[in-house]
Amino acid sequence: MGLLFSVERLASDLGTVLYKNSNIFIDKWSLVHVLFGILIMYYLVKSDAWFIKKLRKYSSYSILFFFLVTFEIYEFYIYGKPGSILASETSIDLFWDVVFGMLGGFLYKNYVKFI
Repeated sequence: MGLLFSVERLASDLGTVLYKNSNIFIDKWSLVHVLFGILIMYYLVKSDAWFIKKLRKYSSYSILFFFLVTFEIYEFYIYGKPGSILASETSIDLFWDVVFGMLGGFLYKNYVKFI
């Protein structure tokens, strides 16, 4: 019970909206999506896994976009399940999640490559 309460509280805290209008949606989850984009791009650039080597023939940004969109589709599906502890997201929120993930990948590839 304690762990579930902690996850619910964390999800609630991260869901705090920082800025919102009809075209822009920024919440604390946006930072998580930037970090997720950085981590995926790091893996795409640094990994020696065979499937990553095969994917490198494509643009790393295209691969990142594919992973982010796939993850957002998964999130949308999971949030709609009965008993989900997370609230479903609006389409503008889903769009900005992908934008922030792409921003994270861009920042890593262009500014943080030394890691």
